[in-house]
Amino acid sequence: MQDIVALQRVTFVGDVYKSTGRRKGKVWKSRRWYGSWINEDGKRVNRALSAHKPTARRLLAKLENEALQIRNGLLPRAAKHGDTPLADHRAAWLETLSDRQQANLAHRVEVLCDGWTKLADIDARAAEKRAAALQVSTRTRYKYLQALRQFVRWCLKHSRIAYDPLLSLKLPGVAATPRRALSVAEQQKLLTTESPPFRDLDAADRRALYAAALGSGLRASELARLTREDYDGEALRVEGAPGRKQKRTIRQPLPKWVSDTLDPWVAGRRGVLWPGSWHERAAEMVVHDGVEAKFHELRHTYISALIAAGLTPKEVQVLARHSTITLTFDVYGHADAGKLSCAIRALASPH
Repeated sequence: MQDIVALQRVTFVGDVYKSTGRRKGKVWKSRRWYGSWINEDGKRVNRALSAHKPTARRLLAKLENEALQIRNGLLPRAAKHGDTPLADHRAAWLETLSDRQQANLAHRVEVLCDGWTKLADIDARAAEKRAAALQVSTRTRYKYLQALRQFVRWCLKHSRIAYDPLLSLKLPGVAATPRRALSVAEQQKLLTTESPPFRDLDAADRRALYAAALGSGLRASELARLTREDYDGEALRVEGAPGRKQKRTIRQPLPKWVSDTLDPWVAGRRGVLWPGSWHERAAEMVVHDGVEAKFHELRHTYISALIAAGLTPKEVQVLARHSTITLTFDVYGHADAGKLSCAIRALASPH
């Protein structure tokens, strides 16, 4: 079949027309009428409007008038999105998220927005009632409402809505999950585990995995993506998470004891170092190996060790791969109760 060749046609701003083309020597016209107008940014726009010419003209007049009022400051920029289906806004928001974020947030927002067709339908009180009716834990209800608030704030930031309908939203009270650094005994228990296999990782695999985690501070998802080529004997090469628009590759240095542990283990290996779905149940794996802790607490242990070693705040931030020093020290800087007690008792008397 020959390619369709569009015929040249002069269209004017404020004009409605039918798109035309040529196929196998025959001229064809589109079923719908198109409109051409200057939008709120001063740019010319062409868009299909309606198969009914009078309706197309009315829609074009509305779009022209709306764009003119926005340009003159008589209407907020969000006014042009008043009739846009809520599903379209949600789809545009999801496109800006990583694959993992989409998987976590899409369903939550869809559940709370069920029955709402426009952004104007979103209501804080109704959202609270819908979340309360869910047969889930308080923490999960909190996550549902947080996802909806994230979506609304994105719409507000991109001028899709003129105000925040969730300003009065009340999130359920959720106690912060306590985080801690592992004790030396707990670290040794993980590094010497002889427990049965866990999701296709035998004891030797997990010992190497724990060593890499404690010596690099990498997250479970990052460790699960490492391949043999990402280890050079002195460092691990870490790439940005899948789905991110801007990816960075970082070389994360390792302590010598970690390299000594990994070198014999990686010999002869190819492909992904720790394959499988273990990272989806990483916390269960740690408990399986005899330590009551979350896998992420190995990262806390690493960062706390950096702080205890006397590295500067900036050095710790870089090795932790955090955006701010505040996050590094407020969240991951764990105070040792025993050291604090000794320090207080050692304070000199003013007399």
